[in-house]
Formats: sequence, structure tokens, C-alpha cells
Amino acid sequence: MRRILEVSKRNKKLTLTVYLTLIGFIFLTAFGFISWHNGNIRTSSTLFTAVFFGVINLYLLNTKYRDFTRYILSIIVALMGLSLLAFGGQDATGYLWTFPLMAMALAVLSVREGMCFAAAYLLGSFSVLFLPLGIDSLVHYEPVTATRYFLSAFALCCITLVLVNIQENTNRQLRLKTVKDDLTGLFNRAILDHNTIEQINLARNERSDYLLLIDIDHFKKINDNFGHSTGDEILVILGDILNASMRDSDLAIRWGGEEFLVILQRCPSVHAQKIANQIRIEFEQNERILQLLQRPATLSIGTAATSQNLMFDKALSLADSRLYKAKSEGRNRVVFND
Repeated sequence: MRRILEVSKRNKKLTLTVYLTLIGFIFLTAFGFISWHNGNIRTSSTLFTAVFFGVINLYLLNTKYRDFTRYILSIIVALMGLSLLAFGGQDATGYLWTFPLMAMALAVLSVREGMCFAAAYLLGSFSVLFLPLGIDSLVHYEPVTATRYFLSAFALCCITLVLVNIQENTNRQLRLKTVKDDLTGLFNRAILDHNTIEQINLARNERSDYLLLIDIDHFKKINDNFGHSTGDEILVILGDILNASMRDSDLAIRWGGEEFLVILQRCPSVHAQKIANQIRIEFEQNERILQLLQRPATLSIGTAATSQNLMFDKALSLADSRLYKAKSEGRNRVVFND
């Protein structure tokens, strides 16, 4: 469940990576030619090398390795920043450019990843500023200047990481509000956006995810005979039963009205059958429902599993047809095959 929620955040990071890579490509190319024209071969070589790896990064964005592009971008930024700090850049102003570079790298990383980047960069900058590396071409900074730079870089990393953490928490809360069903507390169908379904389809070669499409039998009659407040309470009861039956990796969704969808990740067929029947029996035997209706309420469940040959949409359609079969065969049953 947590991994599915992370999909949206990763895609925002990828989008930011694309824009920053394109902007960096333009600026680095321009400054590279300016440095080359002014005879600063070392700086121009550093900038053109960064451009070269930036082009590779853009290519990887269209491959299955696109999740790694932000790591590549942060490594490019770190190496370029340390190079500018060590060799001075154009007119010994290179160290000034390291500050926006650090902020850019931290913006495309998570807080934990950003802490690793910050630690690595600060360690590298400390070595350049304070340790005798024995390289004559390195810029030698005055102790006061070196200390000020290091403390400023440390402060920038801390402030940026705090801001990234606040943004991640805010985005997570906003995301939860848009994908939660107010009545049952389960997810709503908005949780299965294009990116999430794509992740499920990509994983079907490595695992089988079982879908349970669940419908409350004769729910309209319950609303008509006992009122919508009673119907709402029954929906909440089913939501609680589903939540109690789920593992951390599973997903329970109010699909619409009295229909619910459960996604059991990496679930063997035997275990999926056991969970489906357990849900059906617990709902039928629920004491609160017996008090409300003076009779049991029942469920019909259709199932299907994703596989190498069956993508999510097709599996969902198959589960829907099996749900219809469960209804036509008398309700209060689970259908696992045709």
C-alpha cells in the first residue's frame, strides 16, 4: 500500500528531473562555450562533461531505468560542484555556483537520499577546502573563506532538506485526502491512477496480483427497506472487515456504491481463495448486521489474477464477469473460474 502511494511522488521527482536536466543542459552548454572562448579549458571541459552525462540522463528517461535518472543527476551535480570548488571556475567564481547546484540536487531526491548526498558532498568539499591534497592546480582558499563556505554549504543543505521534508509531508497528506473514501476510510478508485496501474502491469512478469471484486447482495433493497443510514453502516462494517483481512502490501478500495475491489499482491491462488471466503463468511455472520436487518447480509465475489499474459484492465474485466456469474448462480458465493 505504501509503495503504491509512493508512485505519485516518484513521478513528480522524475518530472522535476526532466526540467532541471533540460535547463542545466542549456546553461552548461552556454557557459562551456564562454569558458572555452576565454581560454579556461579546465572549466569548459568540466561543463561539457556534465552536458555529456546530462544527455545520457535524458536518454535513460525513456527507458525502464528512468527511476535512476535523479540519482545520476545528483552525482553529476556533486562532481561538477566539487570540480568548480577545487579548480575555481571562471575568474575564481566557481564556488558561488555550487550553492544552486546543491539545492537542485536535493530537490529531486527524497529526504533520506538527500541526507546521503549532503553528507557525501560536504565530506568532499571539506577535503578540498582543508586537507593538503598535494595538487598544485587546486585553488587555495583562505581559512576564513573556506570556513565560511563550508558552514554556508552545511546550512543550505539543512534548510533545503527541511523544506523538502515539509513538502513531502504536505504532498502525502493532500494525496491521502484525494484518494480516501470519507465513509469507509478505504481508498477510492482514484488511487488507481495511470501511474499505479502501470506499476502493477510492469510487476506482473515477476508476481501475480489477485483481484477480488466484491458486491453486497440486494443492497438497494436494504436501503429501501431500512434507510440509507443503515446502508451506510453496513458499508462501514464491510470496510472494517476488509481492512482487518489485508496485509500491509494489499489494497482495499471502495470501487463505487456497494462495490469494493481488493488487490492482493504476490498472493498464491490458494491463499486468495481463503481470504475471499473468509471475507464472505465474516460479513454474513456479522452480529451488528444481524441486529440491524434481523437477517444476514451476503456478498458475491468475482476474482482474477494478473499474469504475464493478463494485464490489470483485462484481469479486472475478468473479475467483473465472474462477479456477474456469482450473482446469476444465486449470490453469496465466490467464483474463481469460468
